[in-house]
Amino acid sequence: MKIAIASPPIPHSLSEGLTALKKLVKEAAEKQAAIVCFPESYLPGYPGMGYSAADQTPQSLETALKEVCAVAQEYSIALIVPMDWHEGGQLLNVAFVISKTGEVLGYQAKNQLDPSEDAIW
Repeated sequence: MKIAIASPPIPHSLSEGLTALKKLVKEAAEKQAAIVCFPESYLPGYPGMGYSAADQTPQSLETALKEVCAVAQEYSIALIVPMDWHEGGQLLNVAFVISKTGEVLGYQAKNQLDPSEDAIW
Protein backbone atom coordinates (compact mmCIF):
# COMPACT_ATOMS: atom_id res chain seq x y z
CA MET A 1 0.00 0.00 0.00
CA LYS A 2 1.32 3.45 -0.91
CA ILE A 3 0.82 6.36 1.45
CA ALA A 4 1.37 9.87 0.12
CA ILE A 5 2.45 12.72 2.36
CA ALA A 6 1.34 16.03 0.87
CA SER A 7 3.66 18.99 1.27
CA PRO A 8 1.65 21.79 -0.32
CA PRO A 9 2.53 25.47 -0.18
CA ILE A 10 0.78 27.40 2.58
CA PRO A 11 -2.57 28.46 1.08
CA HIS A 12 -3.56 32.13 1.07
CA SER A 13 -7.26 31.27 1.21
CA LEU A 14 -9.61 28.36 1.72
CA SER A 15 -10.29 28.27 -2.02
CA GLU A 16 -6.57 28.14 -2.81
CA GLY A 17 -6.10 25.34 -0.29
CA LEU A 18 -8.91 23.30 -1.85
CA THR A 19 -7.47 23.82 -5.34
CA ALA A 20 -4.04 22.61 -4.23
CA LEU A 21 -5.59 19.69 -2.35
CA LYS A 22 -7.43 18.50 -5.46
CA LYS A 23 -4.27 18.76 -7.58
CA LEU A 24 -2.18 16.81 -5.08
CA VAL A 25 -4.84 14.14 -4.57
CA LYS A 26 -5.09 13.66 -8.33
CA GLU A 27 -1.31 13.26 -8.58
CA ALA A 28 -1.24 10.77 -5.70
CA ALA A 29 -4.08 8.75 -7.23
CA GLU A 30 -2.24 8.62 -10.55
CA LYS A 31 0.71 7.08 -8.67
CA GLN A 32 -1.61 4.49 -7.04
CA ALA A 33 -1.41 5.89 -3.51
CA ALA A 34 -4.14 4.51 -1.24
CA ILE A 35 -4.15 7.46 1.16
CA VAL A 36 -2.90 11.05 1.24
CA CYS A 37 -2.04 12.86 4.48
CA PHE A 38 -2.06 16.68 4.58
CA PRO A 39 -0.27 18.93 7.10
CA GLU A 40 -1.70 20.28 10.34
CA SER A 41 -4.37 22.97 10.05
CA TYR A 42 -4.16 22.84 6.26
CA LEU A 43 -7.71 24.13 5.81
CA PRO A 44 -8.37 27.03 6.06
CA GLY A 45 -4.72 27.59 7.00
CA TYR A 46 -2.95 28.04 10.31
CA PRO A 47 -4.79 30.62 12.46
CA GLY A 48 -3.26 34.03 12.91
CA MET A 49 -1.82 34.24 9.40
CA GLY A 50 -4.29 36.80 8.09
CA TYR A 51 -6.93 34.56 6.54
CA SER A 52 -10.32 36.01 5.73
CA ALA A 53 -12.87 35.63 8.51
CA ALA A 54 -15.25 34.28 5.84
CA ASP A 55 -12.90 31.30 5.34
CA GLN A 56 -13.13 30.44 9.03
CA THR A 57 -16.90 30.31 9.54
CA PRO A 58 -18.59 27.02 10.43
CA GLN A 59 -20.50 27.15 7.14
CA SER A 60 -17.40 27.68 4.97
CA LEU A 61 -15.54 24.88 6.75
CA GLU A 62 -18.52 22.50 6.40
CA THR A 63 -18.68 23.32 2.68
CA ALA A 64 -14.94 22.73 2.37
CA LEU A 65 -15.25 19.34 4.09
CA LYS A 66 -17.97 18.34 1.61
CA GLU A 67 -15.66 19.32 -1.25
CA VAL A 68 -12.82 17.29 0.25
CA CYS A 69 -15.15 14.27 0.53
CA ALA A 70 -16.13 14.69 -3.12
CA VAL A 71 -12.44 14.76 -4.13
CA ALA A 72 -11.78 11.54 -2.18
CA GLN A 73 -14.69 9.87 -3.93
CA GLU A 74 -13.76 11.24 -7.37
CA TYR A 75 -10.22 9.86 -7.16
CA SER A 76 -11.08 6.82 -5.01
CA ILE A 77 -8.43 7.63 -2.44
CA ALA A 78 -8.56 7.98 1.34
CA LEU A 79 -7.55 11.29 2.87
CA ILE A 80 -6.41 12.65 6.20
CA VAL A 81 -7.17 16.36 6.16
CA PRO A 82 -6.41 18.56 9.15
CA MET A 83 -8.83 21.46 9.48
CA ASP A 84 -10.09 23.97 11.93
CA TRP A 85 -13.54 22.90 13.09
CA HIS A 86 -16.26 24.53 15.15
CA GLU A 87 -17.92 22.32 17.74
CA GLY A 88 -19.77 23.16 20.94
CA GLY A 89 -18.90 26.83 20.67
CA GLN A 90 -15.18 26.08 20.44
CA LEU A 91 -12.67 26.12 17.61
CA LEU A 92 -10.84 22.79 17.41
CA ASN A 93 -7.76 21.68 15.50
CA VAL A 94 -8.87 18.34 14.03
CA ALA A 95 -7.73 15.79 11.46
CA PHE A 96 -10.57 14.26 9.45
CA VAL A 97 -10.23 10.70 8.15
CA ILE A 98 -12.14 10.31 4.89
CA SER A 99 -12.62 7.01 3.05
CA LYS A 100 -12.02 6.50 -0.65
CA THR A 101 -15.80 6.59 -1.10
CA GLY A 102 -15.92 10.08 0.39
CA GLU A 103 -17.37 9.10 3.77
CA VAL A 104 -16.10 10.86 6.89
CA LEU A 105 -14.96 7.98 9.08
CA GLY A 106 -14.15 10.23 12.02
CA TYR A 107 -11.76 12.83 13.29
CA GLN A 108 -9.23 13.34 16.01
CA ALA A 109 -8.91 16.67 17.79
CA LYS A 110 -5.46 17.81 18.82
CA ASN A 111 -5.64 17.54 22.58
CA GLN A 112 -2.09 18.36 23.64
CA LEU A 113 -1.55 21.91 22.51
CA ASP A 114 1.68 23.82 22.67
CA PRO A 115 1.13 26.54 25.31
CA SER A 116 1.42 29.17 22.57
CA GLU A 117 -1.67 27.64 20.91
CA ASP A 118 -3.94 27.75 23.97
CA ALA A 119 -5.60 31.00 22.85
CA ILE A 120 -6.22 29.68 19.31
CA TRP A 121 -7.93 26.30 19.86
